[in-house]
Amino acid sequence: MQVWFSDPVAQKEMLSCQDVDAGHGRVETRIATIRERKGRTERAVRHFIMSTEIPPERLLELVRSHWGIENGLHWVLDVVMDEDRMRNRTLNGPECRSALRRIALNIVRLMDDDHSLKGRMHIASMNDKYLLGLLANAVGKF
Repeated sequence: MQVWFSDPVAQKEMLSCQDVDAGHGRVETRIATIRERKGRTERAVRHFIMSTEIPPERLLELVRSHWGIENGLHWVLDVVMDEDRMRNRTLNGPECRSALRRIALNIVRLMDDDHSLKGRMHIASMNDKYLLGLLANAVGKF
């Protein structure tokens, strides 16, 4: 299959689409595979096997939206919950703590007040009444 994708004749037959996006100190050009960062070009090739035909423009939208969600979650886990500094790496510890952090994050996100996520976490760590309010709010949503 890799030979087929690297064949110039086959590539001419494939549909393609380009998307250019700039932000956070980098310019990304997607022909679904090229990224320029700090003057350096990185290249990655991804092959997708699908059960339905999707126009190239829609495929780029889907891939981009997936990574937006993924990056947003990891950023929140690192900044709000300081996940990168966690040092437990044995047995089931990392998976259990990761699941608990995601549950806590979802509970905190359900609260609709004027505080940021980090602010809510901080207040909940210092104020039992606020913490119980977060939990009651989450239970009430189900």
